[in-house]
Amino acid sequence: MKKSFLLLCAAFLVSPFVFSQNSNPIKIEKDRLILATAVSTSDMDMGMGMQMKTSNVASNKLLILGEDPAGYKISNTLTKLKSDMDFMGQQTNYDSEKPADNESETGKAVAAQLNKPDTFLLDKLTGKVTRNKKSEENMPDVNQGNPLAGLMSSMNSSADVQVVENAFFIIPAGKKTGDSWSDSTSDKSMKSKRIFTLKSIEGNTATISYSGTIDVSGNQEIQGSEVAITMNTKLTGEIIFNPTTNLVSKRTMNSDITGTIEMMGQAMPVNAKVESSFIYQ
Repeated sequence: MKKSFLLLCAAFLVSPFVFSQNSNPIKIEKDRLILATAVSTSDMDMGMGMQMKTSNVASNKLLILGEDPAGYKISNTLTKLKSDMDFMGQQTNYDSEKPADNESETGKAVAAQLNKPDTFLLDKLTGKVTRNKKSEENMPDVNQGNPLAGLMSSMNSSADVQVVENAFFIIPAGKKTGDSWSDSTSDKSMKSKRIFTLKSIEGNTATISYSGTIDVSGNQEIQGSEVAITMNTKLTGEIIFNPTTNLVSKRTMNSDITGTIEMMGQAMPVNAKVESSFIYQ
């Protein structure tokens, strides 16, 4: 139960969001180095004393390796990570800059990804990011016997994609200050809708505010056990970016999550708040 809960939490805390608006393509020069800082805090309560609070700060280096007609090849390297977790009163702290922390099981799980570049493909028309197939095949196995190590590794793996996706935003053509538009996606287990508003454009800086909802309903297998999930997430946030290059300088997101998880015959209520920000230089 504890392992499944931790791994399930990772999916909700780092789920990436793609804003697939077609307009001017992303423009960024080869060999451009982008420094990214991602900060997130979460507070989750599933009843029955199952509470978790997390605080994470990660530093990444994004390097533009090359360009083709479809998009860009980007190298993403996690260079630093600091994480604090309180799960049911059990404190777990990790700082990649402290040698002693890297000797723990959690540290060893993160070390497999620290300072090791991964390669991603960025679609210049939609902003969608996919992991290079070769790098995906070489991803390290996670020690399934340690739930906290599994959580850290799962969160970092998902965040690799998210930190690249969130570095870019494409505004639809013809939009002016005060205009709003929507973006929605749907599949058999998830429906999402977001509404964006162009708050201002001043020189090479545009500011977007957004709000939305994500509804999830379906079953998922976690470590051999089937889990029934029903979730509603309400989102608000802001995006500051260059409308010429579509490169983001700052992105924030606040999430309020409510729902239920049925696991091993037990239905548990879920309430969570997640705050995150991404800064690019």
